[in-house]
Amino acid sequence: MEECKHESEIYRMLAKKLKLNLDYIPENNIDNIEKILKASGIEKSLEELKNAPYLPEDYDEVAFRDRKFNTVTGKIQFKSKTMKRWKMSLIPEYIENKRTDYPLMLISYHSYEKINSQYSEIDKIKKLLGAPKAKINPEDARIRNINHGDKIKIFNDMGAIYAYAEVTSDIKEGVISIPFGFLAEEKANVNDIVESMKTDIGNGTAFHDNYVEVIKLD
Repeated sequence: MEECKHESEIYRMLAKKLKLNLDYIPENNIDNIEKILKASGIEKSLEELKNAPYLPEDYDEVAFRDRKFNTVTGKIQFKSKTMKRWKMSLIPEYIENKRTDYPLMLISYHSYEKINSQYSEIDKIKKLLGAPKAKINPEDARIRNINHGDKIKIFNDMGAIYAYAEVTSDIKEGVISIPFGFLAEEKANVNDIVESMKTDIGNGTAFHDNYVEVIKLD
């Protein structure tokens, strides 16, 4: 632990080894932090920020309290002509999932014990987390003859992952959830059953519904 280094220091060491320009990777020190603060227009010292968060003068916990919107009409737009550019409906449309072969919606979330997959190989974290667990509603579990603690297979056209069932009313019927960030060898990486796709508007990363089926393993 005594030899741990900040990420920016590792980047600088690699850049130096590769004979790259270190000007693009500034050192992580007080001087540079203060320069960034000054350039950003935040009129707070580093000492002040240590004691309290910075909030801009126009900060308001209620979004659009003044009811001024950056649209052509200055109002909330439910119908937008700009959607013609993307060849989409001018009004948002709901598309219902009609695939009965994959009836459960999969959601994933951060684990409290680690950051994505970081720290996964630490023995203390492994012991704390145990084997991968997926939350499933009691009714969904009953239909599939799944009991609390059973090993299950979660799958769709993309592939399959494996976990132990955590039967709980904390999860909505029709939904199954599992933390993301498991290593490949744990065979519970949600990326294996999530389709890689772009958004239909903007060509960005798509956050979309992902449906699966679950079966009990012997």
